[in-house]
Amino acid sequence: MHRVPSFGFLFREKQKDRNIIKEKLFEFGIPVERIQSIKKGADFNMADGTVIRNEDLTLPPDEQLSYAYCSDTKYFPRLASFVKDVTLLYHEATFDKDKVDLAAVTFHSTTHDAAKTALNSGANTLLIGHFSSRYRKIDPLVDEARSIFPRTFAAIDGKSYEITNKTIDY
Repeated sequence: MHRVPSFGFLFREKQKDRNIIKEKLFEFGIPVERIQSIKKGADFNMADGTVIRNEDLTLPPDEQLSYAYCSDTKYFPRLASFVKDVTLLYHEATFDKDKVDLAAVTFHSTTHDAAKTALNSGANTLLIGHFSSRYRKIDPLVDEARSIFPRTFAAIDGKSYEITNKTIDY
C-alpha cells in the first residue's frame, strides 16, 4: 500500500527430494533406476519380499529457503499472511515508532510495523531499511524493532546477505 503503485517480491525454493544414504545403495543392492523413486519417498522392495522403509534409506531434504522484499508500504496486517514463514524478510522501517502518524500520511512503515509483520508472519530473520534521512544513527531504529522481533538487523546499502535458516548475525 503506497501512494503510487509499488510491488513486493516473494521467492521460495521448490521442495527438494529426500537425500539418499549412499551406503544403503550397496547394503541393499538398490539398482540405479530405483534411486529417483526412493528420493521421492518410495520404499524399496527386495527380491525376497522384504520392504526397506524409505526413512531407513534417506534423510530429509534441506529446509526450503525463502526471501520476501517489502518496501514502500504502509503497514497493513494482512501482509504477514503473504510472507508467511519466510527465511529472510526485508521490510522498510522509514520512521521510528513515534512517527506513526507521519508514516500513515506518507504511506510508509515504522520500526514497530516492520517488526510486527515479521513476528506475525513467522519470519526467521528481519532486515530493515529505507530509513528516513532524518536519522543520523540507525542503531536506535534496529533496537526498537528488536523490542518486538529480536532477530532484526539493519540492511546496509551495498552489503550482501546470505539467506539461511542458520543463526547468522548480519
